Amino acid sequence: MDHVIYKGEKFKVSIIYQYSGLERIPLKHLELRKRGINSISEIEGLSQLKELQSLNLWGNNITEIKGLEELH
Repeated sequence: MDHVIYKGEKFKVSIIYQYSGLERIPLKHLELRKRGINSISEIEGLSQLKELQSLNLWGNNITEIKGLEELH
């Protein structure tokens, strides 16, 4: 499933696809609740998630939403 690996002060998205049997499906939902994230820029690889439909950042310290322009 989708998960994020913590590396230093940044989070790195390590899986862009999830698998259903042998079928590779683009990641569509990502939850990063209560992770102490201060800025969207701390999440490496986020712009690669072109099929992302929902991003849950509840409970973090984000005060400004920017850096998501490449996502639809």
